[in-house]
Amino acid sequence: MKKLYAITAFIIFLLSSYAFKANANEGIVELGNSNNTNSRCFAMSTQTGDSSNYKVLIQCTDLVYPIESNDRYYVLWASPSDTKEKTIRVGDLQYGNREFSVSKPFSNLFVTKEQKKHPKTPSKNKIMQGNIKPIAFLKATPTPTSIPTPTKKVTPKPKLTPTITPAKKQDNTNYTNNIKTVLLIFILIITLILIIYIIYKIRQIIISRKG
Repeated sequence: MKKLYAITAFIIFLLSSYAFKANANEGIVELGNSNNTNSRCFAMSTQTGDSSNYKVLIQCTDLVYPIESNDRYYVLWASPSDTKEKTIRVGDLQYGNREFSVSKPFSNLFVTKEQKKHPKTPSKNKIMQGNIKPIAFLKATPTPTSIPTPTKKVTPKPKLTPTITPAKKQDNTNYTNNIKTVLLIFILIITLILIIYIIYKIRQIIISRKG
């Protein structure tokens, strides 16, 4: 029974080691500085579905130009997963924002100062290095992201300002017109009476003269 357990454990170990090696070249690399300067780089490696190569995106900061001494280039290198193979020259960093293609699996990236742009082997002047690590976000158990419920915007009701309606003015127009009409009729009556009286007097005078 113990022998069976040992064989099972060994098989699990081999499978887990294979899985790690297969994915060791996909992940992120933080290239820390090793020569007491502020220069540092961050890289991400991934394998696309339409190619067997690995895309390496790298961004650096605080690379000093011109480089001191006789060196002229910052060159990026990769340590192959198979330690029997030679170190892979990835390419010239230039100003630190580059995209490279690597044809073989690797587990480590490092940067050296070089006099030539395309050296065959890395110099001893290594300034940055870092091991590839899996992307923690993709390895962790996903947690559902809660979507906030949109709050309904409440429009405040307008404040009602009390208004005082002015009192309706009494219309005296009709009253004035009635008074004028009465006065006019009164004047006409008086005038008519005067005319009749005058005519009567004139007739009396005429009759007295004839008699």
